[in-house]
Amino acid sequence: MLAYCIVVPVRVLSASCRWRNWVIRGIFTWLMIGGFGFIIYGGPLALMLTTLVVQVKCFSEIINIGYVVYR
Repeated sequence: MLAYCIVVPVRVLSASCRWRNWVIRGIFTWLMIGGFGFIIYGGPLALMLTTLVVQVKCFSEIINIGYVVYR
């Protein structure tokens, strides 16, 4: 199994830019789907905490954008 983990990145790095992009997008697609499933599995509290974190981060980004525009 370890040899497979070492061989896959070498093949990805030696692939064309188009295929490398597809592999990276595919990996992160499944990671995001799995993460979302894990949050759903966590129940209502996990969903509420995720919503709170996203709202706070969005508010922070909006404040930072306003600060940069004002400066």
